[in-house]
Amino acid sequence: MDEIQVEVQIENNGNDDIRDIKLSWGLYNKATNEWYVDGDESKFKLKDGDEETVIVTIKLDDNIDELEEGEYVLYLWANAEDAEFDNDDTCTYTTQEDIEIVIEENFVILYNIQAPETMLCDEKITIIAEVWNIGDEDQDDVSVYFYNKELGIAQEVIVGSIDAFDSEKIEVTLETTKEMEQKTYQITMFVYDEDQDVYQNNFGDDEAEFSTNIEVTGVCKADAKVTVSASLVSDGKAGEELIIKAIIANTGEESTTYTLNTAGYTAWASSASIDQNTFTLNKGEVKEVLITFDVNKEAFGDQMFNLEILSNNQLISQQPVSVLIKEADKGFVDQMKSITGKINWVLWAIILLNIILVIVIVIVAIRIAKN
Repeated sequence: MDEIQVEVQIENNGNDDIRDIKLSWGLYNKATNEWYVDGDESKFKLKDGDEETVIVTIKLDDNIDELEEGEYVLYLWANAEDAEFDNDDTCTYTTQEDIEIVIEENFVILYNIQAPETMLCDEKITIIAEVWNIGDEDQDDVSVYFYNKELGIAQEVIVGSIDAFDSEKIEVTLETTKEMEQKTYQITMFVYDEDQDVYQNNFGDDEAEFSTNIEVTGVCKADAKVTVSASLVSDGKAGEELIIKAIIANTGEESTTYTLNTAGYTAWASSASIDQNTFTLNKGEVKEVLITFDVNKEAFGDQMFNLEILSNNQLISQQPVSVLIKEADKGFVDQMKSITGKINWVLWAIILLNIILVIVIVIVAIRIAKN
């Protein structure tokens, strides 16, 4: 199940541009005089004096039961076809490299391991893998052991018998006995033989040990050794300031430094300022923090935002908060709009004329009183 990786450099030493260059390769069995595997790489072109580096990866997992131990030759050849010459080969270059393939007698590995890269705290860890017997002897009582100390994972999966150059597929849901935290965990896997020894190859003394990393994200219960709540200090009105009091309590056993953030408010407020966003609380200690939002003029109705508590740059608690935003106080024009539904200019003219008459009457009355 190994891979042969070859770096090939192809250079155009001529004076003309070359198009449709195709790199081909093949692994040739010298004992049987047959090709074990061959293939082609994508075509490319080279200007005169340019060079191209091509990485050829040959996987030894195709027809593995036909793979024999012994001497092989890796051939690489580059052909160039050009429409100018009726797609005939305009140049050909071939190189070769001797390769020795060693087949173990007793060696079982894990292949094509599938595990989630990221997961939430409350999700279960499911791993799928192929258990391959890449030795030329049949194997009995094969088992796979999964381990992670931090999560309390110590689980064995019985695979059973696997014929030479054959495989079995396993799928396991791991049981964790400890709470998860926001971090990356490494799950280690060992393949055991019938004597409960880890398989080891004879060629390089490598053990059948494999691993996969899983990143746990989200707010984990084990991390949430803090409580947070919120209450209104001032009513929320459009175009005005809204003040919220956040109350944070350390429910853990140790003194902890916290950072308070706000999120999810940009739809109804332009900014949020916190009078103290970083503080240290001893066990059982409580902290009150004031948060001031600049509410948008157009905002109204029920709105939401989140209070986030971080410790050691990790999110450990998140509390959604709902606030009611009232419409801004209306001016005289807006009030008349709400009464009439629209501006009636005739009505406004009558109102304005009455105001002028009242002012004139008041002035005349004052003058008469003075006389």
